[in-house]
Amino acid sequence: MMHNQSVGFIRILSMLLLLNATFIVHASGFDTPLKNLQGGEGRLSDYLGKGKWVLFNVWGPKCPPCLEEVAELVSFHESHASKGAMVVSLALDFPSFGYAKVDQVATFVDEYFVNFPVLLGDARLAEQVTGQRLLGTPSSFLYDPEGELAAVQVGSVTQEMIENFIDEYRK
Repeated sequence: MMHNQSVGFIRILSMLLLLNATFIVHASGFDTPLKNLQGGEGRLSDYLGKGKWVLFNVWGPKCPPCLEEVAELVSFHESHASKGAMVVSLALDFPSFGYAKVDQVATFVDEYFVNFPVLLGDARLAEQVTGQRLLGTPSSFLYDPEGELAAVQVGSVTQEMIENFIDEYRK
C-alpha cells in the first residue's frame, strides 16, 4: 500500500513539476521577511539555493492532517538535515488561514518536538513567498539544491514519499 502511495505521489509531483515549469516564481518573494517564534525574522531565501533540498511546509496547529503529518516531517528533517535536505515551515491560523497565533504554534512545536525552522504568516504571505496559490493545508513546496521549485503537494506527505521523489528526481 505504501509503495503504491509513493508511486502515485511521484507521478503527481512529476506532473506538477511540468506545470510549474510554466510559472515564473519571483525570487523577491523568497526574500519576504517573516517572523519566527523567537521574535526574529527569517526568509525562505535564507535556506534556498545553498546545496540542500528544502521542503517548505505550510501548516496550521489546529489542522487535523497537519497533526498527522508532523511526525513524518520531524523524522525527515532529523534524518536529512546534515545530509543535504531539510524542512522549513510556515505556520498560519487554521481554519481561517489568517496570521498564525504565536501561543498555539509554540505549544504545537513543543508538544510535537518540531526540530526544524518555523516561520509565522498567513495565506497571503504563503502565496507571496512561494508564488503559488495556497489551496489547503498542509501544503509542501519542494525546492531542489539550486533553489528551484521541483514539486508541490497539497495534502500530507510522508518521509518515504519525499525521499522517493528526491531519488527519482536525481535520475
